[in-house]
Amino acid sequence: MTYSNPHLRMRWQDLAPCLLDDDFHEIIERLRVIYPELVLFARAFHFPDHREPRYATMPARFYKDFLSFVADPWVAEGVRPFGLALRVPWPEDFSSGDPERLIGGRKRHAYEDDVAGYRRYGRTMYLGGSVGRQIVSANRQVIAEIAGIDVSLVPEIRYFSGVRSRSSVEFLYDADDVDCQDFIRNVRLCMRGLTTSVEATYDVLTGEPLYAFPSRPTSLRWLQRIALEDNLYTGPSGYAGRRVEFMGPHPKLVKKCRLEAGLPCLPKTDPQSIKTLKRPELMARIRADGSRRLPSSIGPD
Repeated sequence: MTYSNPHLRMRWQDLAPCLLDDDFHEIIERLRVIYPELVLFARAFHFPDHREPRYATMPARFYKDFLSFVADPWVAEGVRPFGLALRVPWPEDFSSGDPERLIGGRKRHAYEDDVAGYRRYGRTMYLGGSVGRQIVSANRQVIAEIAGIDVSLVPEIRYFSGVRSRSSVEFLYDADDVDCQDFIRNVRLCMRGLTTSVEATYDVLTGEPLYAFPSRPTSLRWLQRIALEDNLYTGPSGYAGRRVEFMGPHPKLVKKCRLEAGLPCLPKTDPQSIKTLKRPELMARIRADGSRRLPSSIGPD
């Protein structure tokens, strides 16, 4: 998305994936191979909470890696980091050893900084919002009432409570800066193989996949775990008539993971027969089925 800055072609882009802590950690460690001098610090040094004056004067704190940040993110007692910043210092910044130069400065002004200001911050990205891992149980009585069956016939359906949350992988940069463009390409390369952009909808009573659909880039680690556990889904989808639908990994991924683990492939449907519906097709399918949103009572008992 392009925003207005009178001095340059400003870009503020968010890849908006759905990642786990381990995915963020791996992305950073892959980047460290390319940029061994990279530094990690609190996003708040660049974008502070204006109600907290200490951001302007407290010493910069550097994190060893992403998991260290997760374990202890606070900049100081009671001072929030507001996410993690990753910066690759320019050679002269790195050789100086000055913490202020390593972070590129404080309190960015996205809509006011000129070309020199953007160059000073340089190769920087902001990370945050890993997916929660809390698994909850769906309300079997609600499913039974929709399906018109006895509750004893409903399996124990589980899903992740944070299914609608997403992560952030953000870049704020001068679109004409070639070095920053190279950095962003390298970040994308380091994310390759860690996500998939296709999920599927399942009938939870039969476990059979109904159709696949495009999704935001989602952690393969997360979906692989779901594939290996019976009746575990990413989250509720809706219902059409007496059919209750939840979302999960594409059946091709489910089959691959379960075969590799020596587990039976539960759905009978051939994964190759599941069509991935583009958005117009998906909306037409939803309208044709008369699909409706599941009630909030589908949540934990």
